[in-house]
Amino acid sequence: MSLTLMLDSSAAEVFCHSIDSDRQRIEDGTLGPDRFRFFEDGGWKIVRSSGDLTGCAAGVVALHADGNRSEAANANGYAVIDAFVESILNSDPNPVATKASSYAAAITHLIELLESQSRLLADFIPAPQGATREIWLPSSPEVLGQTALELMIASPSAAANLNVDGCKLYVEISSSPSVIDEAKNAGLSFAEPNRENGTVWGAFIAINTERVIGLERVDGTGVEALVNQAVVVRVGIIGNQICESAPEIVRHIFEDIIARNPAGFVRP
Repeated sequence: MSLTLMLDSSAAEVFCHSIDSDRQRIEDGTLGPDRFRFFEDGGWKIVRSSGDLTGCAAGVVALHADGNRSEAANANGYAVIDAFVESILNSDPNPVATKASSYAAAITHLIELLESQSRLLADFIPAPQGATREIWLPSSPEVLGQTALELMIASPSAAANLNVDGCKLYVEISSSPSVIDEAKNAGLSFAEPNRENGTVWGAFIAINTERVIGLERVDGTGVEALVNQAVVVRVGIIGNQICESAPEIVRHIFEDIIARNPAGFVRP
């Protein structure tokens, strides 16, 4: 079992709401009860869904656990997990919650700093004349259910949908260490530093300059790059279809962003 405990009032609120929602849906008959068992004692509220756990306590403690889904684990049932939950119910979350409250102001300040950084990144997304631009940040209302921890992991970042001459594009700019690591281990893992700039490699063209390492699709429908080892920039056509009215639009938007130097700030 992989267990995570968080001192995060927003996560605790989301988890408590999820537990109450599951209980209500079971009572309403819209959710089958077979996979669930609810626990509530000592200030804790926990639900086991098959081998997974979700819990909250004291308005600030949040718990999540991913259980083992092997055939052997399923055959053994969930008695051991339930016993583990009972031991949690016997622990008092209030001393931890009291200490956590002293860190709340610092966490709020950090989130505010990251929010300001996300807004700075949003300013790097161009809005060509006559284009429409819809921008959202990790804290935007459209990004539902974000806890404070999730906001900190995803930030600073900004994304947008652009409509330029009928071409619909997505743009993402992120300086989040998590996003950078994910990009390096996924698409950018093929953007080898020793690959010469402009080299055609399968469906991609290598980008390898002093500041930028990345890949551009040969058909012009997308590009992903790491700028100054500090910012991930992604631009692409929504639907991966070549835009007949502006076939070079992805490159133009990407080059505009790079020229604005989005790596010229420091993450708080």
